[in-house]
Amino acid sequence: MIKKALIIPDTHRPFHHRKAYSIMMEAAYHTGVDEVVILGDYADFYSVSRHRKDPRVGTLIDEEIDSVRSGLDEIDACFPQAKKVFLEGNHEYRLESFLIDQAPAVFGSRHIVTEVKHLFGLHDRPNWTYVPFGRAQSYRILGAELFAFHRPKASVPRSHIAKVFVSSIYGDVHKIERAHAVGLDGRHLVSVCPGWLGDVASRVFDYMPGVPQWQLGFAIVSIEETSRDFFIDTFEIKNNRALVFGKEFRA
Repeated sequence: MIKKALIIPDTHRPFHHRKAYSIMMEAAYHTGVDEVVILGDYADFYSVSRHRKDPRVGTLIDEEIDSVRSGLDEIDACFPQAKKVFLEGNHEYRLESFLIDQAPAVFGSRHIVTEVKHLFGLHDRPNWTYVPFGRAQSYRILGAELFAFHRPKASVPRSHIAKVFVSSIYGDVHKIERAHAVGLDGRHLVSVCPGWLGDVASRVFDYMPGVPQWQLGFAIVSIEETSRDFFIDTFEIKNNRALVFGKEFRA
């Protein structure tokens, strides 16, 4: 029996690429998945960023939280029986960093919510697991020898493999990239980033010098239950279309 997991890369809601995101959701719904793994930076939290903000954006934190909750509602509706995993990214961690710097006294209060997982309502959603951001962050996808986390341990995929010594899929870099390595023991290790789902046309990404070398995309992991072998398929979205397992999806 083959099980599948949808891997959602950095989405940066509410500054996501709406057409690319809808293509991913339609393709995953058509394929059918047993697990959904968000690789982090599903939220942007531009409103609490330490970086200089463009006043023309005008996004309030309530709008950002509402956008994330809307996205999670859609995932729950499309995949009600699937296990869901939300890996916290550095952008979700922006809120905690902001509160530590600006309002440390609120931590520990019984009446003030400071944890992102509660703001997103994940504690009230069945089948969801929240994995905090940090150097020890990892999640084993569908119980296989494939680990997910938000931030890679090196800037080059092959160097990343040498740092973690496991097969992994990660977010953060917004580029579709892949590397392989074979150990003396015959193990095949792979390191994959499936791209991102943000909208590069949004003003919040104007901090990038030149043309950002980012690709829209996502991944589906297939795992054979008997052997525990896994296969990672990354799907690039170009011109508002993608080919997923031979079927075309458009928006």
